[in-house]
Amino acid sequence: MRCPSCGAEVVFSGKVIGNCPYCDSQLQFDDLADKNELEKLKAENYEYERQEANEQVYKKRLKSLKSVMTFAFAVLAVTTIIGFLLVLFGKPNAGVLLVLLALLGFIIIPPVGGANYPFFDDKKGVMVNGGAKRFLKIITFYGISIVVLTASMFSGAVIANAMGYESKSSKKSAAEAKDSTDDTDTLAEEWMYTNFSTDDDDLLHYYEWQCPGEVWEKDKDSKDTVLMIERQRALAKNLLEKHDVKVVKVEKLDEMNDAEIRGAEAYFDDRFDCSVTAVQGYQYHVQVEVRYSKDDDDTNRTDSAICVVKLKDDGWKVIPDSAGNLSYYEKSTK
Repeated sequence: MRCPSCGAEVVFSGKVIGNCPYCDSQLQFDDLADKNELEKLKAENYEYERQEANEQVYKKRLKSLKSVMTFAFAVLAVTTIIGFLLVLFGKPNAGVLLVLLALLGFIIIPPVGGANYPFFDDKKGVMVNGGAKRFLKIITFYGISIVVLTASMFSGAVIANAMGYESKSSKKSAAEAKDSTDDTDTLAEEWMYTNFSTDDDDLLHYYEWQCPGEVWEKDKDSKDTVLMIERQRALAKNLLEKHDVKVVKVEKLDEMNDAEIRGAEAYFDDRFDCSVTAVQGYQYHVQVEVRYSKDDDDTNRTDSAICVVKLKDDGWKVIPDSAGNLSYYEKSTK
């Protein structure tokens, strides 16, 4: 300010009353002190408002990110569960695709979430890079993803069990059914199950269990076998899409007599153009229930017969025909 007495410039020292260093006149600094204090308060208020605005932006971004991550983890869970169920219930192509998408999400979601996670410095009142905290957030998101995948697979198993899925591992293995000299019941039941399956392994067994071993080893990878499997899959898929199918009964009846055993040999000779020796066999009564409309209880049960025959040096095989027809089959081929 200027001294009112001599006009010299005087620097405000913070005191309310002071003297001019040039003419020693007493000076009143009240107005200047008030003005300086006001400017100081304005500056402090501006800084507070700036920090408050930055904090609001931070909270908004954090809330938005949490919503996006919650949605992403929910999609990851649903995709995993549906893919898991599709694989279990005989739709491996679609199921595996969804599982692969879930794994892709598992890889991508954590680093994307960590890269976009906002961090705030309370002292400075500004958002900051986060440094090592960002890396820890990515690790945390990976941990959440693992928990989501594990919980989803467990949930899928629970849902599948509630829907009536029976794990193949709970049954005797296909190899045991094929090679066993005692448990022909298991082979008969397994083969009936494969009639209404679209699973690749089941369809391979469907034909393998009907085919003599030497013929199967030669033809299992042939185009004709591939076409037969594709045709059987299409038939099963078409049936299962329109109807509910259930194998109600697979019951062992009588042991096959000599004429029926010779008929089985004639069947294999004519069907596969190979000479086999049948040593034992059983006829089974099978019953299948078909509910024609999934919206009502209109059902029909069909009864038929199959034979399980033991070939010398080749184990047990399934013939989708009755023992009586096999005995006539032998006579018709003579």
